[in-house]
Amino acid sequence: MPQQTETPDGTPDGFVQTIWDVFGDEGMSWLRRLPAIIDECVRDWGIQVGPPFGLTYNYVASARYADGNQAVLKLGLPGDEALRREVAALRLAGGRGTAYLLEADVDRGAMLLERLVPGRPLRDLVADDDETATATAAQVMRQLWRPVPARHPFPTVADWVEVFAAVLNLERERIVTWGFVQAVLAAIWRIEVRDKGWEHWVGRAPARGHRDDDHQGPSAAGHMRRR
Repeated sequence: MPQQTETPDGTPDGFVQTIWDVFGDEGMSWLRRLPAIIDECVRDWGIQVGPPFGLTYNYVASARYADGNQAVLKLGLPGDEALRREVAALRLAGGRGTAYLLEADVDRGAMLLERLVPGRPLRDLVADDDETATATAAQVMRQLWRPVPARHPFPTVADWVEVFAAVLNLERERIVTWGFVQAVLAAIWRIEVRDKGWEHWVGRAPARGHRDDDHQGPSAAGHMRRR
């Protein structure tokens, strides 16, 4: 169990327990430094920091500039590779499809982000309007897509497959097959929702050996080649 640790006002006890469970003594040392880290961000970035949001593995709180513009302060363990990748991804996105990265200090484990308003999670929209939620997710994914530089810190799909295989204690081939099955099931669901039979989609697929321009209309194979 974690020892009693002084944390910023409003920090829930569950957050302290999570940091202990995940990061152990290193995490508790970070929690003890957290008030000082917040003070440093206030001084260096010219902000005021409000109460935290719902916390999981990082300290995330509302922030405000002197001119009234709102932001979000996010703090994590310095040296955490996931945090470094997040900063790199946000810089690459440049605010397209995600919150804009206003400031970052990876050695301090600190980020200052644009605050999105109203900031409603997409998952909350699923129960009311799943089709709109799905379309919105697809639009954001298109905005997020960027060619990565030759040297980058981001994990590949192959890296994720290896992680899932280790965590689930399954062979790599089973994970790949499972992903393919999920894609097929998603396609079937889409066809059923659109109330079109298989013959509609099979009729649009190009014959083997034919080029895309040998037939009219889109095809899954054609789209895959043009990606």
